[in-house]
Amino acid sequence: MKQDNGIPPVQTRPRRDGELHYHYDREEREATRQQIWSPPTGGFFRRNRALTIVLVDVIIVVLLFFIYLFFLQPLAGQTRIGPYRIRTDTFVTREEVLLAVTVFHTGDDTSPAPFQPVVTVRAAGEEVADLTPLPGRERTLALGLPRAAVENGEILAVTVTIGQEQRDLQLHVSFD
Repeated sequence: MKQDNGIPPVQTRPRRDGELHYHYDREEREATRQQIWSPPTGGFFRRNRALTIVLVDVIIVVLLFFIYLFFLQPLAGQTRIGPYRIRTDTFVTREEVLLAVTVFHTGDDTSPAPFQPVVTVRAAGEEVADLTPLPGRERTLALGLPRAAVENGEILAVTVTIGQEQRDLQLHVSFD
C-alpha cells in the first residue's frame, strides 16, 4: 500500500488480530518539518567552549606578563654583585648631573672575607672608589658629572666594580 507522495506509511501498533496496522497522517508529518528555527539559547561563550578556553589562556598570559613587567623585572639602574645590591639614581642641577650609587650588603655571604673589598664607580670619564659596607649596612657614593658631558636624553653608561666583578648599567638622563 503506497501513498500518493511515494513515502511508505509509518508502522505503529499491531491490531488485535495480529496484523500490523499502518498509520499515516500527512499534516503530522509536515508539521514536524515546518518548525520555526530559533537561535540557540545561552551566551556566545556557552556555545563556543573552544573560543572561551583560548580567550582565558590569552588573558592569563597577558596577566603574567604584566606581573613580570611591573613586579618581578629588575628595575633599570639596579644590579647585584655577590652579596651586594647596587642601586643608582641621577639628579640634574643647572651645572652638573649628580650620580648616586648606593651599595647595600645583604649579608647573604656566609664565608668570612679576609678583607673588605673596594667598590669603584666610573661614568663619563669620572671615577670614585670607597670600601664596601659591612653586612646589613649600606654606603652611598656620589659622583658629580659636568652637564656638558651628558646630553639631554642620552644614555649614561655607569660601570660598578667590586673586587674582580664588574657590572655595566645604562641610565637614561633627562633634563626636564
